[in-house]
Amino acid sequence: MAEEMEGLSLADLAGIDVSDIEEVRFSSIEAGVFGFEVIEADLGEDEKDGARRFFAKFDMKVVEVKAIITPGVDKDSQLGKLHSERFFIKPTDSQEDVAKSIGRIRAFLTDIGVNSAGPLGDVVRGAKGHVFTGKIVKQKDKEDKSIEYARLRLDPPKK
Repeated sequence: MAEEMEGLSLADLAGIDVSDIEEVRFSSIEAGVFGFEVIEADLGEDEKDGARRFFAKFDMKVVEVKAIITPGVDKDSQLGKLHSERFFIKPTDSQEDVAKSIGRIRAFLTDIGVNSAGPLGDVVRGAKGHVFTGKIVKQKDKEDKSIEYARLRLDPPKK
């Protein structure tokens, strides 16, 4: 279908019969403590506001529910839910800011228990398959308080 969509115009889009397309709904992980498996980890590149930027993206799946904070939520309903984390690096930033962005990626990897030393691409991709425990907390949108996001919180390893 992706190849069919390449030359798609707005008029073409408007004419697509959606009767047989499955509905997809946004779902958020409830607040709690979970076991996550990193199912995809890679570096990428995109553009925002006309500026090129790089990112490290980590897609995770809930593989264990250790505790649910939200009352009345069935633990099993959270199994298999997905969560993503992205860290951006803007090549137009100062060298110091680029280093800080890479440092945030290293901190995330260290906090989930992955070795963060070596070439950036290798350590990012090396997180795939790793299982770790993390907390999901809820955070309201700054502009629209009716919107609530699931945020991953990690405790740094004890030294």
